[in-house]
Amino acid sequence: MIDNADVVEGIVLLRKGADSDAALEAIHDKVDELNGHILPPGVKVVPFLDRSNLLHLTTHTVLHNLTEGIVLVTLILFVFLGNIRGALIVAVTIPFSLLFAAICLNLNHIPANLLSLGALDFGMVVEGAVVMVENIVRYLGHRREAESGSTLEPIRIAAHEVQRPVFYSIGIIITAYLPIFTLQRVEGRLFKPMAWTVSFALLGSLLFSMLIAPVLCSFFFGKHVKEWENPVMVWITNGYRRSLGAAIRFRWITVAFAAAALGGSAYLLFSGAIGSEFLPHLDEGAIWARATLAPSTGPTEGSRLRTRRA
Repeated sequence: MIDNADVVEGIVLLRKGADSDAALEAIHDKVDELNGHILPPGVKVVPFLDRSNLLHLTTHTVLHNLTEGIVLVTLILFVFLGNIRGALIVAVTIPFSLLFAAICLNLNHIPANLLSLGALDFGMVVEGAVVMVENIVRYLGHRREAESGSTLEPIRIAAHEVQRPVFYSIGIIITAYLPIFTLQRVEGRLFKPMAWTVSFALLGSLLFSMLIAPVLCSFFFGKHVKEWENPVMVWITNGYRRSLGAAIRFRWITVAFAAAALGGSAYLLFSGAIGSEFLPHLDEGAIWARATLAPSTGPTEGSRLRTRRA
């Protein structure tokens, strides 16, 4: 409650496509200049709602999630590949893909937001590099000692063997995002940047796995590379083979389960049992309240309600 004082409220809007960090910094400098040198005594500009805190907290959330994802994926790669050099080469795919996506977004003037960055699945990003590096390690591990000491030829053969499956697997994933580009109005504004971000990141991972990963392997893999037989992967592979054999033997039961799953999915989709919105949870400590008055409300009544204090 403010007594014996005249309060003038104002709002500063950010232009479309403008840099929010630079705009907020300029506003803070101008407010300091007004309060310190221009306004008369007793008159002061007091921020009521400052979005810079929300911006910084959101940026911190994105960086925190990306860092945790990179560290977690690197640890999992080391456990399953059993080769620290191979795991590090595959892990480099993540920053390379993010940088490639950022450059492409900037060139096309597409803004990146929390929804876009939150949709990045690091498992999809490193998929091609995992296949490429694992096949190279397998070739180098099976090479006989009597063969030539150069590792270039087996790396070339291993890369050529899997480059087509890697290309088509990542291409199919990118194709799955094509329907999002047809969205219009609010849905298009929300989800098109996400589809562009994921597509650019997957394209960067494709280029890395087919062009850069074999080159890095030629630098960091020496003459004596041993393929590690992961006991976890052996157990998973044996279980998969048994399950696949049973599914083929009892194929009518398998088809019945697949049809039941498809029917259950269709029921959940059209019955309204689950929601249709997918947005990340935001809890950045900022409150943005909006009130909508009736269309028949006049300017005088609207001003009175706007300045009314509880």
